[in-house]
Amino acid sequence: MGLRGGAGIVMALAAGMLLAASPAMAQQAPDLAHGKALAYTCLGCHGVEGYRNAYPNYTVPKLQGQHPEYIVAALKEYKDGQRSHATMAAQAASLSDQDMIDVAAYVAGRPLVATPKPVVTAAPPAAVAVCAACHGVNGIAAVPM
Repeated sequence: MGLRGGAGIVMALAAGMLLAASPAMAQQAPDLAHGKALAYTCLGCHGVEGYRNAYPNYTVPKLQGQHPEYIVAALKEYKDGQRSHATMAAQAASLSDQDMIDVAAYVAGRPLVATPKPVVTAAPPAAVAVCAACHGVNGIAAVPM
């Protein structure tokens, strides 16, 4: 399945943003086929519509359309132990910097789709308001990051 139209443009922009983000990241252009193969595991949770974590109870964030720099930074933080989530730490542990770039570039090229209804959470209303300020009530960023 080839990339056409907007998806191809998004992939090219994502690759450019990743290469410009940091001199350390400019090692090699993203390999989208490799990113797709690695992202298969990620999308097993992050690509399932309406998927929720059992404990604590929260909606698993979607990765499609996310900013590639954010995905790389998050994966590095899970790998380095700066973020604590056992499953994510285990997934990130074996990823090289290039693997992270490849996954981020592939996932960034997939469109982020708003949920048909507002995101529901058990968090206190004040926390929901803080999240919605950037992410909107349907999980789509109100302001480009």
